Amino acid sequence: MIFSIGFDEDNKFDWPESLRVEDVFYLNTSDDYLITSVDKVFISEDGKKIAVLDKKLLKVFLFDDTGNTLGFLDNNGPGPDQYLDASDFLIDFEAGIIEILDYRKIKSYSLEDFSYLGTIDLSEMEADQNFRYFAKIDEVYFLWTNLPTNQIDLPENKNYLFHFIKKNGDEIDYFIPKEYGILGDQRIYPTGNPNEFNLSPILGSNEIFGFNKNGVFKKFDFPFEENNLPRSMLENFYGNEMELIFSPYNKFISNIRETQNHLYFHFLGGSESNLFHALFDLDRKEFVSIGQTNGLFPNIIFNDSSHFYSFITPGFLYDYHSKSKAISEHPILNHIDMARIEEDDNPVIIKFKL
Repeated sequence: MIFSIGFDEDNKFDWPESLRVEDVFYLNTSDDYLITSVDKVFISEDGKKIAVLDKKLLKVFLFDDTGNTLGFLDNNGPGPDQYLDASDFLIDFEAGIIEILDYRKIKSYSLEDFSYLGTIDLSEMEADQNFRYFAKIDEVYFLWTNLPTNQIDLPENKNYLFHFIKKNGDEIDYFIPKEYGILGDQRIYPTGNPNEFNLSPILGSNEIFGFNKNGVFKKFDFPFEENNLPRSMLENFYGNEMELIFSPYNKFISNIRETQNHLYFHFLGGSESNLFHALFDLDRKEFVSIGQTNGLFPNIIFNDSSHFYSFITPGFLYDYHSKSKAISEHPILNHIDMARIEEDDNPVIIKFKL
């Protein structure tokens, strides 16, 4: 599906009046359970468990739906049962397993007591192995690598020319050819369907790829009507990353969140490379709203088939509140009870639907 993006820099993003906040999760705080960075969130299908990856601390925190702490995985180290990196993680709540992507390995731990379960070694794969994100459908793994062809010692094997790899046991398939560079939020996003995911567009493209157990397919294309990145900037990306970020061109569709009825994403655009938000109605096949926001915008971190989940740190809330902004008038923050949190507490997660 192709839908062009036309917008004015003065456009303001507005959530539809149908937005309804259904729950607020106050994640409890202690010395052992202090989150420094919310990098990825999983919420169980019944909504009873919340898992948060903190890449700075290399920890996975587990909470129940009242915010009480259930434990955390903290097994950083060089040992065979430890991980040196945690660039991404997966949780199978039903099977009770946490999987950590650790460079060229996937390490598994019990969700019940965080004990080590085993390792999948990826180092023998004929591909660039700088894996940064991954997903799993049944027993099939999908792995994303950021490195472009001019930053690796390229062997003659053509399989190194791809960003995305499907691993079904010993069977390996390759998708999405490498071109230009990788910058920004190159992540894998749930769609609400446990058997399908979305991928951010690669640099220079607005094509959103979807994938399922069978492989990868082009799902959406949101080309900008005008002011696109020139090819010369793409070809000279390396060494000029900051120049590209702050260029006046439109670019970088990311943070793609899809429910059954809506698709949300954001992008950089305009003369100052401002952050623009976009909400697309999948039933009507048209944009509901595109633009910048007038105030605080809680980051959307997760979605299921019918809900979006945003998070915000209490520090930002207190700063917003101190500037005489009425929390009660904010469409997403209006259900937060400020009396329940302190400024240095863990993030608050807000569940809402449209």
